[in-house]
Amino acid sequence: MRKPMLKQKVSILHLLLYLSFLVCSLTALTLPYSQEKRSKDLEGILDKCAVYCEKLASASLFFVCTERIEEEINEINLVGYSRRIDAKKVEGNTYVYDYQLMKKGNRIEEKRILLEENGKKKYEKNAQLKTRMFYSKRSVFGPVGLLIRKNHDKYIYKILDEKSIGGRKTIVIEAKPKSEMRDLPNYGKLWVDKEDYSILKIEVAEESLVGIEQVKKTSKLKSTPMISVTHYYDEVYKTDKNQVIRFPSKTVFLYEKHLYKRGYREQVIVAKTQFIYDNYKFFTVDVDVKY
Repeated sequence: MRKPMLKQKVSILHLLLYLSFLVCSLTALTLPYSQEKRSKDLEGILDKCAVYCEKLASASLFFVCTERIEEEINEINLVGYSRRIDAKKVEGNTYVYDYQLMKKGNRIEEKRILLEENGKKKYEKNAQLKTRMFYSKRSVFGPVGLLIRKNHDKYIYKILDEKSIGGRKTIVIEAKPKSEMRDLPNYGKLWVDKEDYSILKIEVAEESLVGIEQVKKTSKLKSTPMISVTHYYDEVYKTDKNQVIRFPSKTVFLYEKHLYKRGYREQVIVAKTQFIYDNYKFFTVDVDVKY
């Protein structure tokens, strides 16, 4: 009776080894193909994104919109023996600007008229941003530096995922510089529309933000500060040739602390600034580059 049992065990072992070999063989056959296909897909996506960004970079623009800014700054302390987290709001501001951007050739001009400050009506021409912690500048051109064709060799691109945003199917792409360069724009993740290859959203990588190291050095609490910047492009303009240009709808700056207490991580907001754009009026959107 033992010999048949031994033979059965050997047969099972042979079967397992064969299946393992088969799986490895199939993986060896399919993996390079899928990576190659993924690489070709990425190459095609980057090419179409470059067309969109070149179109945006070369466009003549003149538009106005309402820019509403909501700013919150908190003071965070650990109190008492229990190290209770005390978050005290030390400043909260709201500003409403009439925002204007003009672009002709390589000349870009931003202008603001302050219409309201903390609920009080104002009318200040050529106003400066009064935000304490963060500011936003020419966010309409956020995708250009990352995806324009002449910069492709400066970055390593990677397809991360596919997501839906507001009913639009997107491809999530990560862009990281091949080497450290001071003149590179902020980099991070981009959500690319699968239909027209416009950019719906950009999440800026923390390490690419100017001044981040200084913020970490001046941090009072013994925890690593985390700063995130997210740009949203939900305002869509279609030219008479049905070409799409996306304009900013919101930019969010978030300065957080992750404090550990009795093994649990608690997220605390130190500062948050939102730039909200609406009520667009377009006077000139002249696009030269064609799909």
